[in-house]
Amino acid sequence: MTALTTSAFTLVLDCGHRADHSTWEGVDPRRDLGWVPGMGRWCGPCDRNSTVTDVLHP
Repeated sequence: MTALTTSAFTLVLDCGHRADHSTWEGVDPRRDLGWVPGMGRWCGPCDRNSTVTDVLHP
């Protein structure tokens, strides 16, 4: 049995916060998960909806 590895990505929000996430290795958060600039996302620290301005993925 092989171990599954994960890959990290970060959503940059217009409020200035960043949201770190992880997914399976080889999954592109833009193509496979649909995260693109302009999408709305809840920002916990701000307690309001924010807009994704960038998706950082190695």
